[in-house]
Amino acid sequence: MSKDLSTSASSLNSMAKSEEPSLNLVDPQPIVTIHVIGGDYEKQSFKVHKNYICHYSPFFEAALNGPFIEGQTQEVDLTDTPPFIFGTFVNWLYTQKIINRSGKLPSCISLSALWILADKLLVPSLQNQALSALNARRVLDGTRLDSSMFNHVYENTASDSPLRRYIVDSCSKGSRGPIMTLENYPPRLLVDIINEMRAVSVEPYWEPSQEEVATYFVPEEMKREETG
Repeated sequence: MSKDLSTSASSLNSMAKSEEPSLNLVDPQPIVTIHVIGGDYEKQSFKVHKNYICHYSPFFEAALNGPFIEGQTQEVDLTDTPPFIFGTFVNWLYTQKIINRSGKLPSCISLSALWILADKLLVPSLQNQALSALNARRVLDGTRLDSSMFNHVYENTASDSPLRRYIVDSCSKGSRGPIMTLENYPPRLLVDIINEMRAVSVEPYWEPSQEEVATYFVPEEMKREETG
């Protein structure tokens, strides 16, 4: 071995020793089982490498390494989660990419559900990636957010949720046209939208002109005809 190669190899060995162990599958790793059920879907079980799922999720770290029954059985029951959404999470664990079964960007509804799951599992990096993907999906579709996701989001997030704020901003700043499906808009969302629009109003106090006030008048001639 030449002196230069020997020096390079020595430097690489020193760097490898000084770095923290990376997340990998070079050595055999224990496998844990996550039983997932949610909505109208049948229960599905996922086999996942323990080091991966515990590395990214403090939720599973506590469950699988704590004094709970899950720590003994190395199995966790996860409810209120569609299996295909959890499968998207598992795929992300190994690839750091968010894709659906077809290898494409998931729908906005699926991405919002993934954000909620990541919130539950305490994985902020996935939350942020899911939100970025949600915005990319919305822009790619060239449409407003699918309002059918709104109730689910508001039922499963806190009042200060970043996902809620994104939806409110999308509805108040980036949407035009009337609301056609009122049942998709929970009351709290409507209040949030109004508050956001008030906050960005250029006129803190509304003082309409007499001409503007007249636009709210009822037709007087019609009333006379009805009573005549």
